[in-house]
Amino acid sequence: MKDKTINHLTLGPQKPYNPNIQKAIDFATKAHKGQFRKDGIPYIHHPLNVAQKVIEFKNSKSLTTLIISACLHDTLEDTNTTYDDIVKEFGLLVANIVKELTNDPKTKESLGKQQYLAQKMSEMSSWALVIKLCDRLDNVQDLVPCNQEFKTRYIRETIGILTNLIKNRTLSNTHKAIIEQIIHTLFWVCQNEDLKKEIDELHSLFTNHQKKYEKRFPY
Repeated sequence: MKDKTINHLTLGPQKPYNPNIQKAIDFATKAHKGQFRKDGIPYIHHPLNVAQKVIEFKNSKSLTTLIISACLHDTLEDTNTTYDDIVKEFGLLVANIVKELTNDPKTKESLGKQQYLAQKMSEMSSWALVIKLCDRLDNVQDLVPCNQEFKTRYIRETIGILTNLIKNRTLSNTHKAIIEQIIHTLFWVCQNEDLKKEIDELHSLFTNHQKKYEKRFPY
C-alpha cells in the first residue's frame, strides 16, 4: 500500500519522476517514524493520502509545491521538525504553506477546536485551504472503524467548519469539489439519523450557494 502510494505521488498522472517530491516523502517518512493512526496504520500514510488527494483534485502549474506541502503538512505540529528545517530543505514557499496548516495550540484551546479551525480555514490562502480540505476528507474517510462518540463529534465538527466556509468564504472550483466529496463521505460514514439530517441541511446549503453563485456569475 505504501509503495503504491509513493509511486503514484512520485510519478503523478503522466508526469516524469520528480526528485523533490521523493525528497519530501522521505523527509516526512523519517519525521513521522514511530507514529501511528487510530487504526494502527503508520502515520505516514495520512500525509501521503492527503498528497494523493491534492493530485486528484488540483490542476495547477504549481502542483509540485502543493504535493510537497501536503506531504509535510503535519511535520511542524506533530514532529520535531522546525520551520527553519523546511525552509532549508524545501524553500520559503513550502515552509509558509506548512506553517499556515499548523495549529496554534493556545488559540485552539482558547476558542475551542471547531471555532478555531472554522476561523483559521476561512482566512488561510487558497493553496493551504486545498490541502486542509484534502486533510479533512482523508480524516472523514478514516472514521469508519472509530467509536461512535468520536465519529459523532468529528462529523459535527466538520459540519460546523464547512458551514462557516460555505457562508463566509469565496471558494474556488477545487475547494467546492473537495467539499462536495466530504459531504458525500459524511453521508456514507454516518449511522446517526439525526446527524444525517444535519448533513442533509449542509448539502442543501452547499447546493443553494452553488445556484446563487451560478445565477450571479453565469459565465
